[in-house]
Amino acid sequence: MKKSIFLRIGTAVLALLFISTITSATTYQKSLWVWNTTDVIGVTIEENRLLNECNASSITDLYLYLQSGTVTTNQVAFQNFIEKCTCKNIRVWGMDGWRGYFSDQCGPGGFYKVINTVISYNSKSTAKQQFFGFAGDNEFVYQDASGDCVSPSKSDAFHYGSTDAGLSKTAGSGFWKSTAQQDRDSLCTDWVKQSHDAAFLCHQAGLQYSIAVYGWITGTSYSHASMGFQNTPLYAYYKGEKKELYKALMDYVDEYVIMSYHTNVANKVALMCKDPLSYANTLPAATRPRILSAIETFCGVDQYVSYCDTPPQNNKSSANYGISQHISYLGGNESYSGVGIHDWVGWKDLSPASSNTANITCVSGIEAVLSLSEIQLTPNPATNQVELTVGNLFEAVTITVIGMNGVTQIVTQIPANSVGKLHSTIDVANLSSGLYLLKLSGNFNDKTIKFMKH
Repeated sequence: MKKSIFLRIGTAVLALLFISTITSATTYQKSLWVWNTTDVIGVTIEENRLLNECNASSITDLYLYLQSGTVTTNQVAFQNFIEKCTCKNIRVWGMDGWRGYFSDQCGPGGFYKVINTVISYNSKSTAKQQFFGFAGDNEFVYQDASGDCVSPSKSDAFHYGSTDAGLSKTAGSGFWKSTAQQDRDSLCTDWVKQSHDAAFLCHQAGLQYSIAVYGWITGTSYSHASMGFQNTPLYAYYKGEKKELYKALMDYVDEYVIMSYHTNVANKVALMCKDPLSYANTLPAATRPRILSAIETFCGVDQYVSYCDTPPQNNKSSANYGISQHISYLGGNESYSGVGIHDWVGWKDLSPASSNTANITCVSGIEAVLSLSEIQLTPNPATNQVELTVGNLFEAVTITVIGMNGVTQIVTQIPANSVGKLHSTIDVANLSSGLYLLKLSGNFNDKTIKFMKH
């Protein structure tokens, strides 16, 4: 199944946003889930604790759990926080996820509502205050009987613990559909459709879309003893095509995070990540998702699954060593992009506990005076050339145009000027049609602008 032109172009340019700040092949993304967002945003001491730890642990991305009202009622607090993150080169994602968002229960309407809330927030915020993307953390095996829209009879429509081969095909055996097999098939299809639709919403608004995915859906069940039931890949039926579920999901997302939670990296994590990485390696570089592995630090999960539950590894030093092992074992894959940490509460409390609450300052070079509002790029869309104008700039600058495949297409060096205003004409006539990133680099934090070439 081929992606629509829109999704392929959207995925490509969104990948460029990532490439623009992760420029070295040996520099890996390091993401951190934050579920207790309301305890952090707008609380100076907690924001400082989180951002100082991000700095100490080289965190590049934060996934902030949101509800539709959270951002709307705290817009200024989010703007202030994200602006601090932007200054520290940390990308901020909105995030939501719940078992009830599958169609056998509440359906995805509430999920899309949160995405649209983020889109609305971005439209009212400056570039440095905006969310970079949205992360979906919807997991379809939880027996979640909470919420008015949930029927207890549908709480295990996945039939957790049964292999695909062991599912009944007899009418009346299903909780949601007629048969148990149809229950599971429908949930798998639901996940792909939900990812497709969520990605479409995000891409229309210039956001990336990420998902967190069980490590065992490929049939490699090594993360937890109770997950050993699934020994063959799950499949999805979508738009007339049957495909392994993980491959179908990759058709639409920009980032695919494998919940490879285990302290044994060589024999467990590497196996859970093998199939998704191998498949992603075969996809065109411009359209394939970034693949991340992940570690668990939350307490009370299980021994050998979470670092918190696995003495003597229940400390930041061991967890960081585990992260370095992830990169060592998986970094040879072209599609591998880094490690996710689940989650802030667990990581914060790992010894030594995150305790730095010093105020965050953010002034670097001319960062305080050069903002995206002072950068103009016209025409956009462009045909033969673009005119770049930057106000209040006395510094030397490097202009880089990055292509859809992540490859640098144009580099122009502009010397320092004495008038404080840069004007440059850039020839783009030989570029292929599509979306590009123009990056300004100098004695300030990099600035980037998207433009379309006809």
